[in-house]
Amino acid sequence: MLPFNMGAGGASGVDTGDIPASLRFRGAQYLSRTPSSAGNSKTWTWSGWVKRGALGSTQIVFQAGTDGNNFLYGCYFNSSNNLVFADGVQGGGSACARTTSAVFRDPTSWLHVVVRFNASATDVKIYVNGVEQAATGTQPSNVDYSISNTVEHRLGRAWGVNTSYFDGYLSRIAFVDGQALTPSSFGYQNTEINEWVSKSQAQVKAVVDAGGTNSFMLDFDDGTSLTTLGYDKSSKGNNWTLNNFSLTAGTSYDYMLDVPGNSFATLNPTDMYGAFTLSAGNLHSAMASAANGNTRLTLLCKSATYVEYINNATTASNTAFGIGIALTSKQISQCDGVGGQAGVYGFYASNLSWLANGAGANIGSGGTVAAGTIMQIAYDPVAQKMWVGKNNVWYDSSFGTTGDPSTGANPTFSGLSGEFAIYLNNYANNGDLTAGQAPLHASATYHSAAGGYFRYAPPTGFKALCQRNMPDGESITTSGSFTGTLVADGPYVDIKGVPLAMTINGNAVTFGTHADKTSSGFKIRTASSSYNNTGSNTFSVTSTGAKRKYSLAQGNP
Repeated sequence: MLPFNMGAGGASGVDTGDIPASLRFRGAQYLSRTPSSAGNSKTWTWSGWVKRGALGSTQIVFQAGTDGNNFLYGCYFNSSNNLVFADGVQGGGSACARTTSAVFRDPTSWLHVVVRFNASATDVKIYVNGVEQAATGTQPSNVDYSISNTVEHRLGRAWGVNTSYFDGYLSRIAFVDGQALTPSSFGYQNTEINEWVSKSQAQVKAVVDAGGTNSFMLDFDDGTSLTTLGYDKSSKGNNWTLNNFSLTAGTSYDYMLDVPGNSFATLNPTDMYGAFTLSAGNLHSAMASAANGNTRLTLLCKSATYVEYINNATTASNTAFGIGIALTSKQISQCDGVGGQAGVYGFYASNLSWLANGAGANIGSGGTVAAGTIMQIAYDPVAQKMWVGKNNVWYDSSFGTTGDPSTGANPTFSGLSGEFAIYLNNYANNGDLTAGQAPLHASATYHSAAGGYFRYAPPTGFKALCQRNMPDGESITTSGSFTGTLVADGPYVDIKGVPLAMTINGNAVTFGTHADKTSSGFKIRTASSSYNNTGSNTFSVTSTGAKRKYSLAQGNP
């Protein structure tokens, strides 16, 4: 069982909700339940917390149906990353379909999604992070629909051949049968941190208990077994069945510490270059072709940070990968091969292993990197030092084994000034990176001082990379520059919080067109030279939202 994340969010004591845990969906996992009796299929409210993994494909959040006449796509992300609710009438007939104008392609943190369904009033509303979303399409007729009827309901998968599995994380799912509610029943705006947060478990339970026969609340707070994970925490007793999830420690483990209010770092598909394939909630990386690919993690290293990378390659020819740190100011395309350029530091493995500095020099050999090898990074931005470890042997700058991050002695690299993010480079390799969100190695244990699960004990003073371990008092960067690319899949720029209004090169930014705002900054989405010219581009943020320590994922516009 995972340790609870109950209570306030970190050393500051600021309330970020009491959500205990989440479930990871790796592409073939789902929950199922078939009500024994019909509830109110005309009026209900669904609330859930969602952290996206894969982007750009149809992925079901919740669904109900049995056949072509009783089929429901439910609530899902379409291939354009809009949020959609579509319901077919029970027994066949006209359907309701609502599609948000906003796109949701920010995988760096959590979203709170509420769907309010009221067929009697011919009204469906979709809310994200407490805000009603503009939507187009057909409103429901005053007839019975699939949800809360006696058909199979699912979380994370559609009915039929087109399974449209969800990839990402779900947490605190609540359904209220017979009531059309607003997000204020489930969350509130915390003005101290300028962010939407969950109400307490007891408060949400009281809302659910007041609903009809098919109401339920899934809080995933009992990891004794897959059965107990599906227990309804309301008074209704509407338990769910978990399908294809795993509670066996290892890379397929799915019971996560990653929760709203404490989002853990993952690999970032919006800050990526090359033919990378990210999956399993952006914790697994693969490079099938013999080509370089690079990505950084979603959180900056602002205090002493520890992460592990589990090499899954089964042959020596597939052990080509690098792990280390890269300046956030560098284009991700410029980071091929750890240490290949200035501002990139770490360990590179290709049959034999070596360290590389910012000039790309090889400074030693560390032997083979076999399947199951654990690579370790301990980076202290205050001391400006980094240590590279392999299977708990820490290397110094001469590739000796005298490195000791616990005491600060003999770093692999020192004098590291600037803002860095953990970085991964792959060449025909695959593996799993963990910032501590789950026991992704068979021998991983929970280390309370670090706030995460790891194979090896993190060095003294080094912690898991998550929101609660980020320092208090950081300010959002409101002006700066970035190097453009003149391609629509442009740079990712971390400003340590959410931009609400900004200009680039003096031009007003339309979010969703020129750039996407994210939980930690912005992602360029246009090839226009006005916003993404080759060379230096300047930006100015004129209005800001939550700081990254507390921020949620963003929709655009």
